[in-house]
Amino acid sequence: MSAADRSHLARSFDTVAGEYDRGRPVWPRAAIDWLLGPEPLDVLDVGAGTGKLTAVIAAAGHRVTAVEPMPRMREQLAARLPDVPRIAACAEQLPFAQDTFDAVLAGAAFHWFDAERALAEFARVLRPGGVVGMLGNVFDVGVPWVARLREILGPPAAERRDYWPELATLDGDFARVEERGFPHDQTIDLRTLRDLASSRSGFAVMDQAQRERQLARVDELWASEPALAGATSVRLPWIARARRCSAPLAAWRVAVVDAERVRPLRASVLRPGLPLSESTYDGDDAQDAVHLAVERDAELLAVASARPEGLPDDPRDGDWRLRGMAAQERLRGRGMGAALLAALERIVRERGGARIWCNARVGALTLYERAGYEPLGGRFVIPGIGDHVRMIRELR
Repeated sequence: MSAADRSHLARSFDTVAGEYDRGRPVWPRAAIDWLLGPEPLDVLDVGAGTGKLTAVIAAAGHRVTAVEPMPRMREQLAARLPDVPRIAACAEQLPFAQDTFDAVLAGAAFHWFDAERALAEFARVLRPGGVVGMLGNVFDVGVPWVARLREILGPPAAERRDYWPELATLDGDFARVEERGFPHDQTIDLRTLRDLASSRSGFAVMDQAQRERQLARVDELWASEPALAGATSVRLPWIARARRCSAPLAAWRVAVVDAERVRPLRASVLRPGLPLSESTYDGDDAQDAVHLAVERDAELLAVASARPEGLPDDPRDGDWRLRGMAAQERLRGRGMGAALLAALERIVRERGGARIWCNARVGALTLYERAGYEPLGGRFVIPGIGDHVRMIRELR
């Protein structure tokens, strides 16, 4: 879909704000709890529409701000949630300072954004280690009449391949990307079903005659389906797809530094209580050694070092050894390790490297696995330090 077509369809929602508010399902609380966790957060709901998602975020105890560019949609949102801040803005140009929110969510909205620009804005306004959550509803077509409804209305946008960026793309932008489905249902009557149909962008841009023909098909479904005919209301089953993208890597600035700067943090984390000399590695000061640091306001938050060194028992040209990965304990799990590994991979590739290997602490295996490292052999003990597994990353 072209940017112009996407913009035209997105603007059409403002003409059906009432139908959207009455016809669209609410989001399951379980999905919000999975995306955000139990602690109250500062959350930005982008493309908030009439506040369907905003309301669930607020009910879960979070401090939520809603962004919605369409005025009639904001009117519906204000009627539902008068105390929630409402901002007229778009995802690609958010009027907030850096590091303002703990999470940014988009419910049935991300496919309307320019993905690259929106993700850059999300990373900018998020605090380090923050979460981007994307949601979309699909019909549960295991129920026969729901399958017929899908045939009439067409598949929901969340079934399209371009609904979200590819997982591989998101993996390159975030430290962790996870996806889950949450079954839920919506109590509907015939009017609700007609509103649901009318609220879809394809319906909104039809002329009146086309809309009436489509709505007549919805009426016929209600009258002819045994599960619907004569019913006052029924349950329409949905599956909410939720994608949680944690810790945007762009939040951290990775710098090349000298060996002397990485040693204090390396020592305090990896060799606590031992002299600083115990954290000096062979080759630290060699010309081909690389030392990386995540730093903010001149403070080092995480470090890693590497230099060319053959893999034991199978040395090859282009082997590099990673050592000394360490992060301040208060900031672990926020994506700094992934940012360091990504930066190191770029440098090693530029220098003609073919493989990166390391002796990884068992507690850090998940970090390396998510970065594409694979184990070589079983666990072994480094005396005085603990259990390790040798990991390797093939670059060619």
